Amino acid sequence: MGALRARSVGVRAPEFQDAARSWETVRGRAPDFEPVYFDLVDAYLQLKEHGVAIRVLQSAVQRWPDDSELFNALGVVQTSRGTLDDAVKSFQQAIDKAPEDGIGYFNLAKVLELRYNRSRRYVQQTRTWVASSADHDGAIENYKRYLQIGGPFADAAREGLTRLEWTPK
Repeated sequence: MGALRARSVGVRAPEFQDAARSWETVRGRAPDFEPVYFDLVDAYLQLKEHGVAIRVLQSAVQRWPDDSELFNALGVVQTSRGTLDDAVKSFQQAIDKAPEDGIGYFNLAKVLELRYNRSRRYVQQTRTWVASSADHDGAIENYKRYLQIGGPFADAAREGLTRLEWTPK
């Protein structure tokens, strides 16, 4: 997923707690400074505090409800936490806010592919695979839309399409 970029340059892992405290201070003093929310989320992710990172992004979304990058970042964190249904909703909101920005389509395709693969089960009695064909088809559709728009993840999108085309529904 490409929406959340590491912005805490030069910070080593043991120092992330201090970084988080510092970023919280900055956010408290300058709550309209949007970049601090991303720095804070990065610090909390390094600390494996996904719930806190999600709450930070949700507060940013309340402040800037039309910012697709925030919805993409929220979806990335939700995906890393394993809450794929929430991630799907966040990426869909990112697309709704910026329909010509390909990253939302790419992220949505990735999480739909992940959810599809996690849901696949082999049923021995019928000797068939069972999974959500809606997730399969949605992932293909969103990878294709991303490729129409273009962007730095084109190779990854093509690889995703290849995987899905070879995966029996």
